[in-house]
Amino acid sequence: MQQILRRTKESRFVAGAGVRKLLAQWRGIAPIALNPEPPKLVSAATANTTAMRAEFLRKRKQTIGPVEFHFVQPKLTLCWFRHNVNRLKAKIDGRGVDVPLAGKSSLCIIPEGVEFEGGFDVQDVFAYARIFLIRDRLPEEYRSLVTAPVLGFRHDALTRGLAELSRELSIQDNVFPLMADGWMLQALAHMARVTNARDPVGAGQSGGLAPWQLRRAMDFMRADLSGNISLEQLASVCDLSVNYFARAFKKCTGVPPHRWLVEMRLEKAEDILLNTKTPLAEVALACGFADQSHLTKTFVRATGNTPGAWRRERSIGRALSDMD
Repeated sequence: MQQILRRTKESRFVAGAGVRKLLAQWRGIAPIALNPEPPKLVSAATANTTAMRAEFLRKRKQTIGPVEFHFVQPKLTLCWFRHNVNRLKAKIDGRGVDVPLAGKSSLCIIPEGVEFEGGFDVQDVFAYARIFLIRDRLPEEYRSLVTAPVLGFRHDALTRGLAELSRELSIQDNVFPLMADGWMLQALAHMARVTNARDPVGAGQSGGLAPWQLRRAMDFMRADLSGNISLEQLASVCDLSVNYFARAFKKCTGVPPHRWLVEMRLEKAEDILLNTKTPLAEVALACGFADQSHLTKTFVRATGNTPGAWRRERSIGRALSDMD
């Protein structure tokens, strides 16, 4: 294991775009967009080991308003917003989030490949830490433990460990990499438990679902539109509590899970009505409606037409089109 350790002050560290470019190259990606005047680095303590990179940074804001950013997270990252970072307002993989970061709920887990675009509400001088975990250096069976972002949560053991790691950065001895990589494995275990918890303590992850959770819930519903799908089943496949899942799904889609399911059932019904001569009673059962009356009432609310009238109008239109 090799250690690269550095503590710097503003006059030594800030070397313009050159230094920022080197950091971006190490992370594997350049920022997509930056503030016209990005925050100025006041001080930094950084370290590389075989399995992680640690950055403890203090910066000074150069402009009025939030510190804006747009990037794709290059590595699994644990963030600790230590001082004067009040709030995160952003889109994460296209989902809107608004997360308070003040107080003890100042930790965030950001998986590799997640896209962020938004801004941090910070005071003039603020401090934060980032721990980048190098995936290829993790034990293979642990590389996929953390797949969903968790924002604005509280975890006393992780916070204590980060504070200890900050102190250790000032000790440039030959056992630091051993200590740091050992701590990293403990941190990864904590992060996996937090990510898989039904309701992480203090989490303000915005009420949104991770992309994989949203896909899993939608695929589960599409696979059995004629069945009786419960909210408990949907929450279970996403490994979330029922209440949290219901809020999160609506946050992502704009409608509750049952409403989304009904829309998919209506979409399937329209396809059957348009392309087959299946009787309406059978269409209703095939699409998960209790009976023909249930289908008709739901269809009228959505389209203003009964299923029979909707089918006839389109059949006539298709026939006229074929004649042309």
